Amino acid sequence: MKDSIVFIAPNSHINALAQSAVSQLNLNIPVIEAYDHNAIEALRKYPSCHIVISRGGTANYIKGIKGITVVDLTASFFDIQKSLNELIAKGCKKIAVVSQDNVIGPTPAEFSINDIEVELHPCSNAEEIMNTVNTCIINGADGIVGCVVAVETARQHAVEVAPVEVDFYSVKKGILQAVERGCAIGAIQCTFTGDNEGLPTPKQLQDFMSSHKRRDF
Repeated sequence: MKDSIVFIAPNSHINALAQSAVSQLNLNIPVIEAYDHNAIEALRKYPSCHIVISRGGTANYIKGIKGITVVDLTASFFDIQKSLNELIAKGCKKIAVVSQDNVIGPTPAEFSINDIEVELHPCSNAEEIMNTVNTCIINGADGIVGCVVAVETARQHAVEVAPVEVDFYSVKKGILQAVERGCAIGAIQCTFTGDNEGLPTPKQLQDFMSSHKRRDF
């Protein structure tokens, strides 16, 4: 089905990576640059879309649309490590990583890199991100790694900041996951008569994919 998968890039960096990955994979997937609620308006141009690839708060906004399955672009350990190294090079000794839980994972953590203290703070929305950044700085953090909201909040204080950027391979991985989910949705819909009948919920799709493992030939 035409335009059943759409890539919503929340910033120009991800947009450029997505355009490159789609071209390399020789796929016909529209890539749109849109942020948060603007992404929902942009999707109205693609009524056949059932799968969206996006990141952070923008991905969470889209999850509220019935009939849409979202593939989250997550930050890899190396994405976070790169940002940490940037702040360590600037002399930071206590760094807080603050971002959406669908980017850095749902589990808080504390660890050390040599003598550098690092705290991982996953959050569920922008307000929680802002409050968490402010609390971390009050508690002694001299560097903030995170999403756009975290970085903008931290810039109001005298601390160093570094965004968590997604890399090309994470974007490519997200696109391939979306294609795999699209194939699964197509397999489910083949058992129904109408084009939009039998569209699975995210849980039904996950259950189907878990019970029907992919075969490579």
